[in-house]
Amino acid sequence: MKLITTIIFTLGFSMALMAQGALEIELNHNINEATGDDFEVELSVSNFSDLVSFQLFLNWDERIYRINEVLFSNEDLPFFDSSIILPSEDVSIPDPGKVRIIWADFAPVTLPDQTLLVRFSFTALGQSCEISDFTLENIGDEESEELLVLANDLTERDIDFNAVGIQVPGLSCTSNTSDLSEVIDVQTFPNPVTQDWNVTFSQIGNPKQLYIYDNLGKMVYSELLSANSQRINLRTLNEGIYLYKIVDNNALISHGKINKIR
Repeated sequence: MKLITTIIFTLGFSMALMAQGALEIELNHNINEATGDDFEVELSVSNFSDLVSFQLFLNWDERIYRINEVLFSNEDLPFFDSSIILPSEDVSIPDPGKVRIIWADFAPVTLPDQTLLVRFSFTALGQSCEISDFTLENIGDEESEELLVLANDLTERDIDFNAVGIQVPGLSCTSNTSDLSEVIDVQTFPNPVTQDWNVTFSQIGNPKQLYIYDNLGKMVYSELLSANSQRINLRTLNEGIYLYKIVDNNALISHGKINKIR
């Protein structure tokens, strides 16, 4: 992202940064039994206030899903580049499993909450019941391969993102588009948490898998849950907001935020 950074500094913005929340990134999808192999993923934003640029990397398991095209770009963002930009020398051929979304403007921009930015078209390549997380995360160590959101005074803004697990539908599995949480009641406490975090199930059945992600979508903790009530030690996690999800046989049954404090 060196080119965009150079452009922004050349313009010399000096506006003071107002108090802002993290940029919230949300993914929605429509894969289900009716849509078959093809589906769409929509990326929308909230707390998009006084921003001058961003760079986001959407990641998934290329063995399960293949991206076909970008179907929509938001015309409310001047200079928005809706093309698929990839960390490879030949940007005309999409790398499987990675898409870079990049935007910059000459002046700060504010958008209404839940503004849709991009709509992607995908094809499911995997077998029934296979699941892939769609996450935002860095893909390398170079500056051009890192997540970045800049506010109007060129300071970096945080990103609040909830990783989305999308399951290939089929008769032999319970798709995460079904509300399995109505069948299995999941309770998590306390929140905020300093050390021990508890997870209880109304019924355990198969062992459940717990995943915890930081605010960049990077998985920082995972554990197999095999009891109706289980205590999770989060002492080693730094203070901040984390996202969790619990899956049962690849079906999402619970997700939310964890506020880790000292």
